[in-house]
Amino acid sequence: MHLTGYFARIGYEGSPTADLATLQALSRLHPRAIPFENLDVQLKRPVSMEPEAVFDKLVTRRRGGWCYEMNGLLGWALGEIGFDVRRVEGGVMREATGDGALGNHLCLVVRLDEQDYLVDVGFGGSQTAAMVIAEGSEAQVPFDLKLLPLEDGYWRMVQYTLGTPFSFDFHPDRCDETLLAGKCIWQQTDPASVFVQNLVAQKRTGDAHLTLRGRVLPGLRPVQKTNAFCSPVWNWSMCCRRNSVSMCRKRKHCGLPSARGTRRCSRKPDRAPGQAGRFSSTQSCSDWASSLPPSV
Repeated sequence: MHLTGYFARIGYEGSPTADLATLQALSRLHPRAIPFENLDVQLKRPVSMEPEAVFDKLVTRRRGGWCYEMNGLLGWALGEIGFDVRRVEGGVMREATGDGALGNHLCLVVRLDEQDYLVDVGFGGSQTAAMVIAEGSEAQVPFDLKLLPLEDGYWRMVQYTLGTPFSFDFHPDRCDETLLAGKCIWQQTDPASVFVQNLVAQKRTGDAHLTLRGRVLPGLRPVQKTNAFCSPVWNWSMCCRRNSVSMCRKRKHCGLPSARGTRRCSRKPDRAPGQAGRFSSTQSCSDWASSLPPSV
């Protein structure tokens, strides 16, 4: 494990020091170079949290990973540079499911110049800059992010996608490594896990955010003339290609909603791609794609 290898992987060419400029540079470059993905879970390959295994997968073999790997790798690199960094357990949608969600996400907190920063390259690529842990909002195109204080020292990070909130809670000083390890195993093996149910791959490219979920490839990008956001769905090019994901050969039999208007394929799948339920015959393509929650 060498920092030079990690820097080459993400395209960092600066002189690393434990300062804000380096922290922001790594936070920006990492999610643009390394995709968030759960392909190993779908292939029933064990996913390790061990630093050497993570480095081999994401750096040497140039793969992507999920939060335990993405933030695990960045946390290791920040520690090697000399940052005061600590791993923190998060709970995605804890506001809806309670404390049982804690540990289903790993994020980082960096102490710098007497301030704590939330650093997270493993929440599907939505955060590309470290944020001071204080109440407030910040635009990280194409997402709007907000930090809210909660009771008992907890904080809530809310990600808004086209106005729809998706959140995780964390405590800057709490990390139960046993809990994280257990949740990592659960999320890759239990049939109730969204990662077992769904194939997910996400990556930032410039100001755009691409997500492959099941057989649908929606993209989120800013509309330059209006400063609004749009979410086009590029599903047919992915649906009609042969690759490692099981996809139909012909558009009319792929079972996906149409990318134009509300026309749909004639054959409906038992499950909508990337979701557990059936696709509604009255739901438009853009509505269906935008309803998919960002992954952890």
